[in-house]
Amino acid sequence: MAHHADMNRFALLAVAVIAIVIAWLVFFAGPTVEPPPPVQAPTVPTAPPTPPPTAEPAPTPDPAPPPSAAPEADAGVDAEAPQGPVTVDLGQHDILLAERDGRFLRLHLALVTPDEAAARVTRLKRRALVRMLYFLVTKRTADSAESPGARDRLVETLEPRFRNLLRAGALDRIEVLRHEVVFKALKPSPDGGP
Repeated sequence: MAHHADMNRFALLAVAVIAIVIAWLVFFAGPTVEPPPPVQAPTVPTAPPTPPPTAEPAPTPDPAPPPSAAPEADAGVDAEAPQGPVTVDLGQHDILLAERDGRFLRLHLALVTPDEAAARVTRLKRRALVRMLYFLVTKRTADSAESPGARDRLVETLEPRFRNLLRAGALDRIEVLRHEVVFKALKPSPDGGP
């Protein structure tokens, strides 16, 4: 009989632990819902104040020049046409080289785009571009990264892959602002691995 009572106690304890875990998952680990952004009151444009009446008559506006007198350079030009080229900075990154001995390639890249629309696409894809950069550089050795022409070879490797990530015509060129191999002491991995 005592054996059955101990079994019932363990069963009740197990059910209680499972219930606590489920309650914790539901209340604390579940998806969080962010409150909606605050609603701003609409702004109503106000008319500029009218000047007080004066005794002097208002000056007459100059007559507009005839349409044929307008300069031809402005004809057909969109006032909001994007200007280019636009440079998008990818930032500076220290990327561990293939030997994994503490030598890093310190890179600072900028992408030159033809206009603001292409720059906007490039900024949106910045994370994917940086991931591609890390993927390709970690395969390089320190000797190849320090060899003559290493900067040009890196650009030749990156350019077609970056063009594939961006829309057609979004990349004019890659500028390498910094390219050097540096040594940094590696921190030991917490799991004991390399």
